[in-house]
Amino acid sequence: MARTERVYSRVSEAEDLMNKLCEAHPEVLWQVKPANVAIYGIENQERNEKNKTLAKVKPIKGLEKTIMQQHNVPIRWVIEIYWSDWHSWSPSLKQWIVFHELLHVSHEIGKTVRHDSEDFRIVLDVVGVDWVQKGDGLPNLLHDSVEFNLDLLPGIEDADPDDIDIDQRKKNAEAKSKDASQTKADQTEAYVKEVPTVPTVSDEEEAERKELEAEEEPPSEEEQLEAEELALKLAEESDDGSDKEYDSDGEDLF
Repeated sequence: MARTERVYSRVSEAEDLMNKLCEAHPEVLWQVKPANVAIYGIENQERNEKNKTLAKVKPIKGLEKTIMQQHNVPIRWVIEIYWSDWHSWSPSLKQWIVFHELLHVSHEIGKTVRHDSEDFRIVLDVVGVDWVQKGDGLPNLLHDSVEFNLDLLPGIEDADPDDIDIDQRKKNAEAKSKDASQTKADQTEAYVKEVPTVPTVSDEEEAERKELEAEEEPPSEEEQLEAEELALKLAEESDDGSDKEYDSDGEDLF
């Protein structure tokens, strides 16, 4: 019997969470650039009870990478989950599972970081061995004060020191948070004031602006989604159906 083709869709909530985690813990997730990571959920299947793999991460390589590059899509890793699982997880568990998968992302394109134990020691050091079972009992990675032992960072041994500019990442995260707060304050102030008159733009200036935009027109959202879906379909077709399909090319949660 032919295996049912999986149907995927983007998990926007998880990607928003990824961005917040990278801002909250730049010293731990120093190697992760959110624009390079996409998170997709399987819509038409549920995880088999015998399958203990809650999430998987795979680097985009070969033909899939070529397609992404030709369509100017920056994605280089894909995290795969089941939508049925995502809906059942508590907010804290979602945070820790996404955080765990991001630790698999390497500073080198096309590679992943393997567990340094049966899990990541930097995670076990904070929440213990059976952290998945704790659900709501897990600390909140965005709002609680969670201290990580940076001596336990995985995959850092062979990294170029110039790539690990943690101080700069902290400054960027702080600046982004400050800018967001200032933007919100500015929007509030603008709301209670009279809207200023928009200066008139001449036809020549408008034509020049459109010409500049046309020179480097980014791909449309539809074109990006088509490229991502094609790459995912190619990956699915090359899948041998094993629950433990990732070895040297990817990592699973357990």
